[in-house]
Amino acid sequence: MNHIIGKYGELTGNELFLNFDSDKELSFRLNEHDIRDNHLVSGKDENVVSINNKEYCLFINGYILNDHNLFEKYNTKDWCEIITTIRFQRPNDWVTELEGNFSLFFLDKADYKLELYTNITTSKPVFYFFKNNTIYFATNFIDLKNLIKLEKLETGELNHNAIYYFLIFGYYPSKYTCFENIFKLCGGEFLTFKRNTVTVKSYWNLTSEPYVDLKYDELLYELNARFDNAVKSGFEKNIRNKKSTYVTLSGGLDSRMVALSANKQGYDFETYTFSIDNSWDKIIAQEISKKISKKNTFIDLGKGEYLDDYNELIYQSGGTVGFQAAAHSLYALKELDLKNSGLVMTGQVGDAIVGDTLNYFSNHSKYNSDTIEMQYKLRDNKLFDKIKPFVDELAGNYINSEIYNYYNWVFNNTMSGDYIAGSLTEYYSPFLNSDFLGFLNRVNPQVKKDHKLYFDWIKRYYPKTKNYFYQKTERQTIWENSIHQKLQRIIKYQYYVRCRSLYNKIMLPNESWANINREMMENFIKDSINILPNELYLTLLSVIKEKSSSKMMNLFTLVKVIAN
Repeated sequence: MNHIIGKYGELTGNELFLNFDSDKELSFRLNEHDIRDNHLVSGKDENVVSINNKEYCLFINGYILNDHNLFEKYNTKDWCEIITTIRFQRPNDWVTELEGNFSLFFLDKADYKLELYTNITTSKPVFYFFKNNTIYFATNFIDLKNLIKLEKLETGELNHNAIYYFLIFGYYPSKYTCFENIFKLCGGEFLTFKRNTVTVKSYWNLTSEPYVDLKYDELLYELNARFDNAVKSGFEKNIRNKKSTYVTLSGGLDSRMVALSANKQGYDFETYTFSIDNSWDKIIAQEISKKISKKNTFIDLGKGEYLDDYNELIYQSGGTVGFQAAAHSLYALKELDLKNSGLVMTGQVGDAIVGDTLNYFSNHSKYNSDTIEMQYKLRDNKLFDKIKPFVDELAGNYINSEIYNYYNWVFNNTMSGDYIAGSLTEYYSPFLNSDFLGFLNRVNPQVKKDHKLYFDWIKRYYPKTKNYFYQKTERQTIWENSIHQKLQRIIKYQYYVRCRSLYNKIMLPNESWANINREMMENFIKDSINILPNELYLTLLSVIKEKSSSKMMNLFTLVKVIAN
């Protein structure tokens, strides 16, 4: 993944200066890069699109999943022709033609207009800062903070509300960061900078209305067909690029559904699993891999050694999530041979989309601080009391609780795994394909309640899956009240006995690492936070006294970013 850093505006004489490699000195010289046939040869060149002509300059950071479809639709392999055509046909939402994980930068040279886009899940984030009639931007928050410092500008006041939210939940909500004047584009948004004015709009919105109007059998058919197509898109992308495919596999439902769909469609791949040795994750993943004749690589997470490189983890995430958030996935990727590997297929947030993880209420409801307290059991959290008005105002921007959770817990938190892993490869989850995600989010939550839709989908199209245990429930995937299932329950009891001693083992040994390194983190925090305003200083001191290891790691991340 390229790290993009740039500025445009009055201070640059309306010239776009970009730097594609954050490891080098910030030169902002676009012409230093090798552009051949309107394509920038940089990094994984099969995923990069760059155009620099008389009319406009465009750079896509990440990958376009449906490139082959676009080539067929427009009968060309010339990206310049495709971009020009779709911008003319759909000037307000042309980026919706592009499926994939990407951030996009477009400069209209005739109109002196710069547009910055992030994809629908912000797995390729864009951060921005406006000062002196110039827009500064980057795909990494720390890169942008360093650019602002290099330009001898002030970042502005700290955002106390966003900081308290970060300490509690481990990520920043909505468009906010730890600084009042530095923002992030939300999922499906784009920024326009023209005549020294910044505007932010949406080109794609996730909605739960109106509900899908289909009979239940039709709903299951559509669910399965759309998922198979989403899986196919990832594998066909790798095949076109002559790359092999890894599929993550654990003891849960989501990753196995990706593996089983791909196997059903005849694709070649290997699986890999990262967890504690002898855990359910390992046992179940290896059993499934053996059944479908696929090689499985197991990476033991040990006692949290993957957290030792916390400085790298904080940089790769831009410090916008606690450094522990996706450390395990990055560690696992480093253990794999990725030289000839393409997109890594994952089952990210499948349970949230098909199951009922995001909707904790019987119907879609309006979100506010009371429902968030109920959901996260924060009644005694003094930090949360400080931000109740902020949360109520924030929640008022979303039509219901599920949409709030998507744009915050999923897009701003869970998807951090994608851009942290982006230093080594690219992730793709079929569950987050725009067609699949948009369709399933309009299914009535009553249908998804208690995983009914998920289990019925499996029972209808993957009946053999019920023979595999499901880690979350400690039983087979599908549990029916029948003599046949009761007999299977007896037969599988031996399997349960084999695994039950592992019930209390956590998947990720963050707690162990935090306990060992608590003194180191405390000392760094105490030595650094005296630069903060008094109210914030006293609040952060109080957090140190709490026993929560996750809060301590969140605080350590926060102070590292602010102090450096």
